[in-house]
Amino acid sequence: MRNMSKWMMLLVGVAMSAFAESRVLSWDFSVAPSKIEERRFAAGKNENVEYLLEIPAVQGDFTFSCKLTPISLRAYSGFAVGVGVKGMTARQVKMRIRLGDGNRPVCGVYQGTDYKEIAKPSSGIQPEECIVKMSWEAETRTLTYSAVGKSGKALIPENKVQLKFNQFQPDCIIIGALDAKGAGESYLVYEAKTERLTGLSYINKNYKSEFAVDDVTVEYK
Repeated sequence: MRNMSKWMMLLVGVAMSAFAESRVLSWDFSVAPSKIEERRFAAGKNENVEYLLEIPAVQGDFTFSCKLTPISLRAYSGFAVGVGVKGMTARQVKMRIRLGDGNRPVCGVYQGTDYKEIAKPSSGIQPEECIVKMSWEAETRTLTYSAVGKSGKALIPENKVQLKFNQFQPDCIIIGALDAKGAGESYLVYEAKTERLTGLSYINKNYKSEFAVDDVTVEYK
């Protein structure tokens, strides 16, 4: 029950924010999330699927990080993780891993449900378990991002980009996948044996990718 304790401590921290220098929400998924919300958005012949985990809304600066593990990666069916505002689909940022032209693995940073590119992606990466990190500085509207693999190599080096919107106050973790329109094959589920979330991005039986998300942390500054 230690995750529930961490969650309750965070809620207390929200109520006493005037007295706390830093608050941290930490999910190691030793217990299942209480709720995973699913949303779908048309994307040509496919659907962009989002799975949302609610968090207390951020006010000001924050740092988000998690472990993202590609289990299998096939063309067209990438996956993503990031943060956003539930009621404002354009105000979200996600890091996505997919296969690009010539089946070259690509890792990039994107905005919105339609994955608008906001930073030049890294192409020809080696997909591996990595730590995704995003930090937001409200005063300068600057997002600092990186993805560092288990091997120590950067899937996408640390860099900065200034976002166009004035306020960014995420209230949910967003995990993204792709699904063939009407197929209903994409999913995100809690895996008790490995204590992590596992998902599937699906185009057809030959083009589908599996992934896992673990060790989610949001530091409220």
